[in-house]
Amino acid sequence: MLTNSLVRILLVEDDEVDRESISRALRRSGLNCQLHEASDGESGLDAFINGAFDCILLDYHLPGKSGIETFHAMSRVPGKTAAVIFLTGEENENLALNVMKAGAVDYLSKNELTPALLRRAIRYAQARQNFLSELAELGRRDALTNLPNRSVFNDTLSNAIAQSNRLKTMVSTLLLDLDHFKDINDTLGHPAGDEMLQIIADRLTQSTRNSDTVIRLGGDEFIIVAPNIGSQEGAIQLAKKIHEAMSRPVRLGDQELHISTSIGIAMVPQDGQEPADILKSADMALYRAKGEGRGRFSFYDKSMNTAAHTRRKMEQDLRLALENNEFELHYQPKVAVSTGVTIGAEALLRWRHPVRGYIPPGDFIPVAEMNRLILPIGEWVLRTASAQMALWKDQGLPVANCSVNLSPVQLSDPHLIQVFDDIIEETGIDPYFLEVEITESALMNRVDSIVNTLNALRARGISISIDDFGTGYSSLVHLKQLPVDKLKIDQSFIAGIAFNNDDAEITRTVISLGKSMGLEVVAEGVETSAQLNLLREYGCEQIQGYYFSRPLPADEFFDWYMRQKTRRDLAFSKAAADFPGTKRSLRA
Repeated sequence: MLTNSLVRILLVEDDEVDRESISRALRRSGLNCQLHEASDGESGLDAFINGAFDCILLDYHLPGKSGIETFHAMSRVPGKTAAVIFLTGEENENLALNVMKAGAVDYLSKNELTPALLRRAIRYAQARQNFLSELAELGRRDALTNLPNRSVFNDTLSNAIAQSNRLKTMVSTLLLDLDHFKDINDTLGHPAGDEMLQIIADRLTQSTRNSDTVIRLGGDEFIIVAPNIGSQEGAIQLAKKIHEAMSRPVRLGDQELHISTSIGIAMVPQDGQEPADILKSADMALYRAKGEGRGRFSFYDKSMNTAAHTRRKMEQDLRLALENNEFELHYQPKVAVSTGVTIGAEALLRWRHPVRGYIPPGDFIPVAEMNRLILPIGEWVLRTASAQMALWKDQGLPVANCSVNLSPVQLSDPHLIQVFDDIIEETGIDPYFLEVEITESALMNRVDSIVNTLNALRARGISISIDDFGTGYSSLVHLKQLPVDKLKIDQSFIAGIAFNNDDAEITRTVISLGKSMGLEVVAEGVETSAQLNLLREYGCEQIQGYYFSRPLPADEFFDWYMRQKTRRDLAFSKAAADFPGTKRSLRA
């Protein structure tokens, strides 16, 4: 219900007699109004830009800038709204329809203007404008978190940029998303994910200044516009405060969850002057923060443009590689320390680019993970390795198992188990011939979310190995929670065991730990006889590395195995001839 509150009115009318007549009608209307007058479109537009009005009475026929041109110019002024009523001295139904379609609230003839009619029109215009403003405000709020939404971003940042240009200060924009948020939706359901977003939104609001604006762009992505930042140090302090707030565990029902966020930071004016450019710069910085291990922040720098171009080209080439069958699997033998017999193999992905030749996995795997191309690539790896194992079995090659690497993205895929089931059925391979390797770093803060997946794999007979063990600082509590069969000691420790006491002690401790927990231990990266002898002394059971063989294409692996078998058979025959009592176990 409207009260007799003050109504701020701008009257734009070139005819002095008409201006006086309308002003008199307003005084007699009983409205509590504050009137500002302008005699042409330009001065009316200036008054609108510099003032604050609830209603504009705008003459349609103005000299110079016409009424409709003035109206369109007013509608383009950012952050300014007012109800517009057109006035004209002629009766023209088509004209009335045109101005209403353009967005005017009403259309009145000056010849029929009375105080009562003017009062009713202004009250209606005011009520309609209030209603539209409320609708607009609702459209600018995120329904879940009640934060401003994406539609607010451009205006907020544009105003902050304009202010920074006047005051010669910096604006910091922090683009962030939650690390591994998809795991929460996949494992606990979307209601739990929604509750998490509400908690995060509250923490972000509490971590920022009153002058900062926290905006939810969508999904688990937020952006903070922080004006009047004196230097990059101010942005660093804000990012650290956000990370500190995120480090506190979140309780959802009976679950206590740990979550982190990656942050990309772009600064005004050095990183751009337009909202779209600033957002692009912050997004490139966010990509780098994720690539550096997540739970970090990174500032934009110009070199990222080149990196982004390279990344986009890499992504395009990866898609073509899938279509053109450019990927290969090479197999590195796993050897039993006690006998020297090859008992398994690790399938390693290789990409033979048609122009660049072999591209190192470290160059393309992060891009594939970031764009989730690792899902179809990983499925290809599993299918190819399974088919190869089935073929080797038919050829009489006694390789006990083949391991494939699973990325964190694959572990988070709700369809992963179905992919395994389909491939096992398609290739006819016994699941006991398969092993999956998961890096220790992929387990950090994600144990609860992947235990069910690992249990499902193990229930099918697939063994589980933790790769690069010793680099991720897994706790024993986490290790005991996981359905693990093997530990693989990271090759960085193996490289130094012959001359570095710390590396030797870590290696010995991991082997002892594995044995005490009933786990097999594999050392990777073995290149010298000295390393092999020490690992044998420490009680390591399996090794792999260049000392025995580099990773080989499938046909070369077969030939290599047969040559090794021939050498072992010859060695056994010679031993049997020299020592007739040689144990048959040498043939194992």
